[in-house]
Amino acid sequence: MRKSNHTEGGEVQKQKCGVCADDLISDAEEDGDKNIGCDLCTKWFHLKCTEFAGLLYDEVATKAFLCSFCE
Repeated sequence: MRKSNHTEGGEVQKQKCGVCADDLISDAEEDGDKNIGCDLCTKWFHLKCTEFAGLLYDEVATKAFLCSFCE
């Protein structure tokens, strides 16, 4: 799933992390910089900005995730 949105003019608008507000990078190499989406809303987050900080992306990719806004 893509982490960016297209504007009306066709430009790509980068999505921001729901916690730190930094740009999300879809092809990040570091596990902490990879993205995870909330299972209930449309917000996305850096892994390092969630309760899964410090874990490998592969360990959490299939786990359920609710952001702090939806808990």
